[in-house]
Amino acid sequence: MIDIPELKETLSWDDIYNLLESSLRISSNLDPKLLVNTILCECRKVINCKDCNLFIYDSINDVFYHGFDTSKYIISDSLLKKVLLSNEYEVLTNLGDSDNHQLENNHDIKTKRFSNNAIYLPIYNTEKESPIAVLEILDKFNLDKDGIEIEESFSQIDIVKLRCLSKIFSISVLNCEKYKEVRNTKEKADNLLNLVQSLRPDLGLQSNLFTLCIHAQEIIESEHCIALIGIPDRQQIISLISDTGNELLFNYEIGDIIHKIIETRHSLIIQNTGDDNEPRFVNRLVECSCSSIRIVIGSSSVSTNNDDQFIRLLQKVYGGEKPIYNALVFPIYAERDNWSCIPTPSQRISSISSLSSAFSSFEIGHDYEDLASVSPRNNSILNSSIISSSVVAPSSPKSDRVGRSSLINQPHTNTRSSSLSPSTQFVQGNNTQAISLIVLINRLGVFKEKSKFTENDVRLLEPFGRIVAPNIGTLFQTSLFSYLQTIYNTDRNISFNKYQDKMPQDPPPFAFPHSNWKNRHSDIIFEEDEDGAKDLEK
Repeated sequence: MIDIPELKETLSWDDIYNLLESSLRISSNLDPKLLVNTILCECRKVINCKDCNLFIYDSINDVFYHGFDTSKYIISDSLLKKVLLSNEYEVLTNLGDSDNHQLENNHDIKTKRFSNNAIYLPIYNTEKESPIAVLEILDKFNLDKDGIEIEESFSQIDIVKLRCLSKIFSISVLNCEKYKEVRNTKEKADNLLNLVQSLRPDLGLQSNLFTLCIHAQEIIESEHCIALIGIPDRQQIISLISDTGNELLFNYEIGDIIHKIIETRHSLIIQNTGDDNEPRFVNRLVECSCSSIRIVIGSSSVSTNNDDQFIRLLQKVYGGEKPIYNALVFPIYAERDNWSCIPTPSQRISSISSLSSAFSSFEIGHDYEDLASVSPRNNSILNSSIISSSVVAPSSPKSDRVGRSSLINQPHTNTRSSSLSPSTQFVQGNNTQAISLIVLINRLGVFKEKSKFTENDVRLLEPFGRIVAPNIGTLFQTSLFSYLQTIYNTDRNISFNKYQDKMPQDPPPFAFPHSNWKNRHSDIIFEEDEDGAKDLEK
């Protein structure tokens, strides 16, 4: 390494004109990839070097990438990191010597092994004062009268030219970021508009939740996105969309992390602070206070005794063999003022398998005592096909003014026949909500690398949740009730089939109430085969 003294020479008019043209070509690019290619091309022209490279710094993973190639990275403990931290350029000469062989192996730059001299110049963000990249210039040369390349060492003028180009490149990077933000804002607005138009009740609950997941992944890039349905009255969440194809039902308790999300209406960021062999998850509840002017974000660490249960639930939905590095749980609430009435299942059914447990109490055998053991209580459960439920009549500003709360406990007849038919009374709930938990798993960065969820991601999802909240309420009204009804009917049919399988195929005659042979049909009294009938005729 050598020290460059202070500049004593001056730039010629040709150098100034070339720098101006190069600056215009660099600053005219708004695409990051084209910007990187342009600055490398201009550096070759201005400095007359054989090759140049740009190593972009990833501050999250603390590595360098060669341009936009994320397949190969350079470790941060190298000359590049030293140049970036010191914010001073480095000039290397005679790289083939044994003294500099150790530096060559530290950062594994292939082109450096074939060069005789090099310049490493750091590039910083002029607005945020954050490191962006390190520019590498290799092997300056000039042509003699015969057109033969002559190697030259870097001069003070070359350092000044590179500094000017690096400043222009830093400003151009800011322009690319601003342009990307404007373009992303337009795309997100278009996506949200398409989302509202695509959420249709006639598509069904699963199709609409799948649409929600697709649009959430477009806003926050992640490996996977799932949607959970929350039923606070029963302290349950249901997963209808999973990689395993199974519909999962999870019961949470008061004080669990899911209960905290639903009660506080705060988002949750889960980050793995350990490794793949011994994961250790840290939870942070993120509070988002919105106003007409700005959105204020605040977070606080939280831990409960049953946090591992929620992680295991996500692992079942995501797939048992896929690792979870981090996750963002974003709740979407639809208040009862935003959607019409929704029938809610009765508290008599504590879980999806309640009817199954009722049918499992029937032990049918060939013995009359076993048949008589079926109690009248179980027979009433078996024969009843109507499960009482309640219709929630949401309040409105008009109803509050007129005082229509007198609808409570008023009789109401409904002739609809269904396994989950409404009851004969209106019940007005105060905390009626439709809740969906959008869970984003494994955040991805710009270069598809592993990244971390931040409070800014919650800020990006806030307008998404506000727009789709009324549609979530409509989906719950039209689809969730039908879906739960289907679950109960399916569970009841399966249990009834099991009950029929346990019935004896040829029961003894005394098992029937009309055990008197005089009141029985002739085909039951006389059970004869064809050979026996022929013998009687003879």
